[in-house]
Amino acid sequence: MHARYSWLGLAVAAMTAGHAQTPVQFNPSPSRVVGHAKVQLITSAPNLVEGREFFGPQAVAVDTSVTPNVLYVADSNNNRVLVFRNSRAANGSKADAVIGQADFLTTVPLGPGTNTQIGLRSPSGLAVDRRGNLYILDTGNNRIMRYQRPYEPRDLIQPNMVIGQTNFNSRQPNQGNPTPSARTLAVTAGNTGVTGSLYFDTGGNLWVTDGLNSRVLRFPASALTDSSPNAPEADLVIGQSDFVSTQTVEWGRSESRLLKTAIQIPNAMTLDAAGRLYVTDSSNRMLVYTPPLRNGMAAARIAGVVVNVQGQPPRPPVNEYTLFGPEGVIAVGNTIFVADSQVNRIVRYDPFDTWPEETPILPSPPAKAVFGQPDLLSFRANRGNREPSNASFAAPTGLTVANDEVFIADASNHRILAAPINPTSIGGALRVQGQIGFNYRSPNLVEGREMYLLGGSLQISGQNIFPGAGVVIDRVSTVPHLYVADTYNNRILAYNDARSVKPGDVADLVIGQTNLFETKLNSPADDVDTPTDQGLVQPTSGSLLRRAFTSCGSAR
Repeated sequence: MHARYSWLGLAVAAMTAGHAQTPVQFNPSPSRVVGHAKVQLITSAPNLVEGREFFGPQAVAVDTSVTPNVLYVADSNNNRVLVFRNSRAANGSKADAVIGQADFLTTVPLGPGTNTQIGLRSPSGLAVDRRGNLYILDTGNNRIMRYQRPYEPRDLIQPNMVIGQTNFNSRQPNQGNPTPSARTLAVTAGNTGVTGSLYFDTGGNLWVTDGLNSRVLRFPASALTDSSPNAPEADLVIGQSDFVSTQTVEWGRSESRLLKTAIQIPNAMTLDAAGRLYVTDSSNRMLVYTPPLRNGMAAARIAGVVVNVQGQPPRPPVNEYTLFGPEGVIAVGNTIFVADSQVNRIVRYDPFDTWPEETPILPSPPAKAVFGQPDLLSFRANRGNREPSNASFAAPTGLTVANDEVFIADASNHRILAAPINPTSIGGALRVQGQIGFNYRSPNLVEGREMYLLGGSLQISGQNIFPGAGVVIDRVSTVPHLYVADTYNNRILAYNDARSVKPGDVADLVIGQTNLFETKLNSPADDVDTPTDQGLVQPTSGSLLRRAFTSCGSAR
């Protein structure tokens, strides 16, 4: 997904399009680019990356030990964590620092085996301890990295401890061993990777979802001091009988979802005010463990599971008893909120002590409120609307609470929302980061200076179409205008003078969208099967040549 055009080579190709072709000699090294900040390719992410944008953020954390509070965002698909020194910064603010990359422009995955051993690869979990140290679950490298107060200004933010590996040069799951131990993690193996999360309890102990080992680990505060060695030892395991076991379950069977003695790829966890542990897992459920917590213990209850009774009509697929892809989970006192990611909502459960008794027909408690959807039966992204709002979600994942606000990693809207929260409700978001407004959702932010040229297929009338990209120069006009088919942003960008356009320039005209901030299919319909007289669907070089000189003659 190279989101830029090398200017010189493409300009020559475009100038010969549709005309008699003659041999052209040119320097194969481009001197200028459009849609990217540097001639050197340092990112393959869509659109322009500068430090104000996110691409599938998975986690968020807030450091309340300093004033103003610091906001950290796991910008997962950009392989970095962004640092905002004021958690209440204005909408669409640029981050103050970046972790895992050398600068704000680079997004390539890093770590062992690359030229930056301490770089990040798909970070998916964040937590801050009482001393202001940041812990990052570096998912693609099977490790947790600790950074000492990374909000403090410095040239390069480097870790001072690694968990799950013995040094910063290794990344193998379980340190390359065939079985896990109290010192290892496995969240990525070969082409298989899972997300995860981190959580600090009030005692300063670090909780970790160890996904591919199907367990949750707790690392004691005593093992996380400034002088502690790398690869500290966990002191508690949930989901396995001991630290070396790898219990497997035939999870495809319906009754396995009622199993309380095992976890299937845990996603997130939290503790409530009474010390109960809540774990969401990939079997579309939440397990609850009551204190005293001990190795290998069984869950006391399960939420998210529905049992359909033969002879009775089945319940709607999405309802108050179901969970689909539960991710982040937080406690406000003893009230629990769960990011129910695949159905684009956050649900609230009453305190555990008030849950109705478990029965064979209703093993799970009902959620008592929903946020992001109009009711507990709805599931469409952004409430089925074409644009997001301050009260809708698209695959929410990470959650964290600070100062009566919940920070939500709204992953498929590529943004972080900050909304008021209390034990009974979540209000509409008051602030957004990663986008310049609540009604935008493009990966890595769109404002007319960026391009999304290569991606996957598009299904039109049941067929998979693989669009290309395109560029052309209008040589008929007095000033040579440049047109670029910004394919996956469903638009054509027009620059008045091809001779002077440079990185960072905003296009002078957009075709196919109502403004430079939109990327809708068939704008304004945002529906691939609803053509309009002004919208486009992933324009390519062919469509560009056909339309650039007809539909926008006024741009010449």
